[in-house]
Amino acid sequence: MKIFLFGGSNSILADGLQKGFKDLGVILYNRAVGGTDSMQNLYELIRVKDSREISECDLIVCESNVNERFQNNPHILYRQVNWFYQELSKLNKRVLILLLPHLIFKEKRFVNNIHKRLSLKYGFNVIDMQAYYEKYNLLEFTNSIENSHPQRVVMRNLAKSIVLSLNFFQKSSKLKLKDKTKFLIHSPESCIYRKVPCSRDANKLEESKILIGREFANSVFSEKFYRINKDIELSFSEKYVGGVLLGIHAWNNGIEELDNSKNWELKNSVISQLKITNTKNSHIVSFPYMNFFCNVFIDIDKDTTIKYNAIVAKDARYILDHCDIVNFFIATSISNEEQVDFETLVNGDMKIPENYNFSHLIPDVKLYKEIIDEYCARMDPIKLAPLQTQLQQKDQIIQTKNQELESKNQELTSKTQELTQTKNQLDSTKQQLDFKVKELESKTKELSSLPIKKQTLEIKNLEQDLINKQLHTKQLEKELGYESNVLKELELKNQQLTQTKNQLDSTKKELELKNKQLESANKILSSNPNTSHLIQNASCFKGKLAYLNTLTTAKDRIHNHLSYKLGQAMIENSKSLLGYIRMPYVLSYIKDKHKQEQQQYQEAIKKNPNLKLPNLESYPDYKESLKEKECLTYKLGEAFIKASKTWYKGGLLSLWFEVRKLKGEYIECKR
Repeated sequence: MKIFLFGGSNSILADGLQKGFKDLGVILYNRAVGGTDSMQNLYELIRVKDSREISECDLIVCESNVNERFQNNPHILYRQVNWFYQELSKLNKRVLILLLPHLIFKEKRFVNNIHKRLSLKYGFNVIDMQAYYEKYNLLEFTNSIENSHPQRVVMRNLAKSIVLSLNFFQKSSKLKLKDKTKFLIHSPESCIYRKVPCSRDANKLEESKILIGREFANSVFSEKFYRINKDIELSFSEKYVGGVLLGIHAWNNGIEELDNSKNWELKNSVISQLKITNTKNSHIVSFPYMNFFCNVFIDIDKDTTIKYNAIVAKDARYILDHCDIVNFFIATSISNEEQVDFETLVNGDMKIPENYNFSHLIPDVKLYKEIIDEYCARMDPIKLAPLQTQLQQKDQIIQTKNQELESKNQELTSKTQELTQTKNQLDSTKQQLDFKVKELESKTKELSSLPIKKQTLEIKNLEQDLINKQLHTKQLEKELGYESNVLKELELKNQQLTQTKNQLDSTKKELELKNKQLESANKILSSNPNTSHLIQNASCFKGKLAYLNTLTTAKDRIHNHLSYKLGQAMIENSKSLLGYIRMPYVLSYIKDKHKQEQQQYQEAIKKNPNLKLPNLESYPDYKESLKEKECLTYKLGEAFIKASKTWYKGGLLSLWFEVRKLKGEYIECKR
């Protein structure tokens, strides 16, 4: 038996549909590409429609509805699916459409309704997993394990049921089709290409005229690609003018570490872009680092050009300086669309006739869920019992440690208050000292401005002048014989001069006293041990405050996250059978302890806001610490937290699958 497979990632997973078919000896031809929709299926069908593989196959299986959940325009989706189903019907083969389940289809019903309507139109068989999962309330159960992929065991068993029921499937209807749309595969090698002007060496520019095709392959596909860089511009020949560029098949490669990686998220964060311009406008098309088909739907006219775009998304992890193109997908002679009641497709609920409805082949997922829920309900308490005593002992130890911690926190709070009071006292003392210094400086300037020596000399001159005048007066008395009134007047002048001399003596003494006070004050400022002690205490206090703001690093903060603690415990306890048995209790204990620590921390910072840790971005090693969030330890913890929120819905079982996935995708980070 031979089966041809079109679809997305659900058809690529090795332990899902593929394994179910191969276990029963089916020869499988697979043209599925992850993350793509009906337009990619149409492109692959056009490429292989004349091949021996598809002409000899017994059944064609298609699944793409999950990837079409991002399409918001029912008109565009209807046109794409109609084109694909129309080409399938021309093969006159048994065709089976799988409508995979997803939570979003409860609201976005038009996606599955379009597939049902067109399946009925072309006589295709349908398995409606969405309707089955809605009927038995299984959507959350399946999406809690993996968002867009039903459980592998379900898909394997479904594949086996399909093989065993092959003879019951109906062949597609033979219709007289009115749509004359033609689909063409156009290689970049057949395009008109020319160099883009730049300042490079002329010889190198001549080399850039030639598009060299190279081979690249994986376990399913082998493609010839053509590299377009910033020196090349492509355009289409005249025979394609008036057509529509439906999509571009690209496969970026050339980075060894990414070529060998199976990390889909990493490859999806690598971006290169093309700029497609026609007479009306320009379009920017982005391509990830993988085998990928991108829908574009751009009119081709005489001015249409394609070239590398150097401006790319800012959130890209890698930015390529080229784009590797496999093919352009073009449509010509596009016919007008048929009249369709889109209101019914959006709001209604299409039914599949019994002779085309094979939903009964879906495995009993409801029974699977009941078995899982019953197992979890019975085994969880049994697994928890052996460690209950140990956890109680640990709880007692934790309570004791918490009491000690509370005591230390109170002591720390008290010390902090004392330090605050001391700081306030030091600040007050410093203000007083600053005031005294300013006052002494002012007096120093005032005293320094007085010409003391000059005044001293003037006083001596006055004294000498007074003596000279007294001698001169006596001499006049003898020589001239002045009258008594003249003598009295001279005596009065003499007394005034004596009084002036006494005032000058007093001023001199005051100046000398002020100089001595100034010198004494300067000595106090420079050598006073009390002042030095206060300044040292203030410096010590500030140092202690700075120490409180740098108690840890960003990496230590990440390691203190609950996700990291849980992931570390899971790794340590997975090394032995006893560790696996103890793991649930240890993880529960860690969660409770972490919660208690966070409560105590919040209470502490309410009492003393100074204890609050700084923002993580303020640490020097912040960027380096972000790598810790990408390591296996952290991711395991996140997976456990997510699974524990839905344990009653099989969350712990989903955790087992998630751990297996993470082990294959991540390498334990270095500590």
